[in-house]
Amino acid sequence: MQLPLINDRKVFEYEGEKVIVWQQDLFVKVYLRTVPEKGGSSYIDANWWKFMFKAKYIETLPERGSAY
Repeated sequence: MQLPLINDRKVFEYEGEKVIVWQQDLFVKVYLRTVPEKGGSSYIDANWWKFMFKAKYIETLPERGSAY
């Protein structure tokens, strides 16, 4: 079970894709951004509860440097 937190730098696997939680409507929807292998990322939405029970934590993204 994964609690979807915004800007947590965690990468999850959900429905065969690597995703990052982008936004959420608490207990309703989770808006996700895919982590691209090549090209650009895409944005998808999912049911909050389904994401919470089906998502698997994969890794944490590295922290941004001070140049950002």
